[in-house]
Amino acid sequence: MLKGSLFASYTVPGLALMLLVGGSAMVATWLPSKRHPLGPQISLVSGLVLMAFEAVELLIVGYTWLLGFYVAVGLAIVALSLRQQFRHPKEGRRV
Repeated sequence: MLKGSLFASYTVPGLALMLLVGGSAMVATWLPSKRHPLGPQISLVSGLVLMAFEAVELLIVGYTWLLGFYVAVGLAIVALSLRQQFRHPKEGRRV
């Protein structure tokens, strides 16, 4: 699958997946569970990071059904985080 790509092995893409996507998802799960005020914003960033990773994967590897699934998951994370931000606006902020 990596023929013609920038990578000779799955090490670098795997580390990027673990640290960027997994790390942001872990923080985005932990902060809202503690009712941290930045929880929805971090969740938004996590969804965007997931979709950006999948966009790069599309360019390097090509389309697979799993890629489409994870883009849909990223869109759902973004939509839910935006819904949460506008559902509970900060004091003094108009929606």
